[in-house]
Amino acid sequence: MNKKLAFTSIIFLTVFNISTLASECGVKRPSVELSDQVKEVANFTRNASNKLVNEGDGTLYIRDLNVLKKTDTRKVKTSKDSHLDAVGKLFITFEDGSIGECSSGLISNKPGKSSDFVLTADHCFTNKGKKVQSIQWVTKLANGKLIERNANIVRTSGESDITILKLDNKVSFNEVKPFLILDDLYIDYDEFSYYASKTFVAGYSADSIKGRNGRALTYTELKGNDQSIRYDYINPYLDATSYQGASGGVIVSNADLSEEEIENPYNQLYFVGTVTHVISLDDKTGKNGKIQSVYYQSDNVAGSNKTAMTPYEEYFKELQLDYYLNK
Repeated sequence: MNKKLAFTSIIFLTVFNISTLASECGVKRPSVELSDQVKEVANFTRNASNKLVNEGDGTLYIRDLNVLKKTDTRKVKTSKDSHLDAVGKLFITFEDGSIGECSSGLISNKPGKSSDFVLTADHCFTNKGKKVQSIQWVTKLANGKLIERNANIVRTSGESDITILKLDNKVSFNEVKPFLILDDLYIDYDEFSYYASKTFVAGYSADSIKGRNGRALTYTELKGNDQSIRYDYINPYLDATSYQGASGGVIVSNADLSEEEIENPYNQLYFVGTVTHVISLDDKTGKNGKIQSVYYQSDNVAGSNKTAMTPYEEYFKELQLDYYLNK
């Protein structure tokens, strides 16, 4: 099932803080029951309509710091969060010398194995037609150690906004536990949320509230029904705050799949999706009758509490990831 993930969205590639906007229409799908926390954030955001700033480009922004802090449920990675060490930051150098920054996840289809495969978003490598000269993958471990690798694009899909990268050297399992991705049993995201005790949405958001301008890994921890996919038109998303820079970030779950006879002896998190963009907090009709999208904004970096995703199965359908992992 291919999805064009560019509806009423902000794409997260950070190149001189440029964001890409697009909009189309479709049919909304029913949502599941929200938790009290998610409802509180949504209500607080709607009530902040008198704090909107109009930039004249058809987009409205919420910049009030009190609102941004009140609606932000993210946590900042600490020394206790080694389970997120496989979330890496990408530095993409283009032919004109400009550098883009995105997020990514180190993955493996075998428990306990070192890995050199990374998954991220396709649009991270597009910059007004400029060619990519080099890609660097960096992760700062919970113990403070820095691991760096060079990376190359293996295969990419603009349609699903996903990309496979391969590192120049494997990252040792003794240092980083890669996220597990299933290639021998099809379980879609909704089934994962049934088995999962919690789900993490993580990336290097470039805001200054918690992301420290892209220097800190931030994440939202979801439990219960909050792990379920919502839909904005046909965009699948999760109730998690993200800003530019988080594109290519991970959705990973702590799940018990023993009922499916799947072993996970090292308690690795399962990779279940890639962060692609954020969706408008709300749509308002302007004086000219045109629809205006609403986003958070921190230091000219746009965000939302609706983080759109591409489910992991698209890597197999679109890019034949199993072929590259098993050859």
